[in-house]
Amino acid sequence: TLGHVANLRRIAVHPFRERQMVTLKSLEMSAELGIPSLDAHLVPVDEAIADWPAVQLAEQEAYYLRHGHPVVAGRYNEMGLVRLYDQNDRFIGIGEVLPDSRVAPRRLFAAIIPGR
Repeated sequence: TLGHVANLRRIAVHPFRERQMVTLKSLEMSAELGIPSLDAHLVPVDEAIADWPAVQLAEQEAYYLRHGHPVVAGRYNEMGLVRLYDQNDRFIGIGEVLPDSRVAPRRLFAAIIPGR
C-alpha cells in the first residue's frame, strides 16, 4: 500500500493539450528577451472555458450585469454556467443561467475603459 512518484509528466490539463504547454526553461528564456516574448505565450482567458455556452449581452444588459444584477438575455433551456461577452464581443466573465432564464453574474473582469 505504499508508493511514491519518481517522475511525473503532465500530458493534458483540460482543455489544453501537451503541444500547447510551455516549459519553465522556455518561459525563463522568454523573460530574458522581454515582455513581447512572454506575451507570445499568452492565450485568451476564456479559452479555458471555450466549451461552455456563450451569452452575448447588449450594452444595457452588460451595464446592469456588471453592477451585480441578473439580466434577461434571451431564453435558455438549460441552467448552468456560461461565458459572458459584451456587445463588442469582449469576454467579461462567467455568469449563471437561473431557473427563470435570467443570467446572473458570478465572476466578472473589470471593464477596461479607454482613457482612464
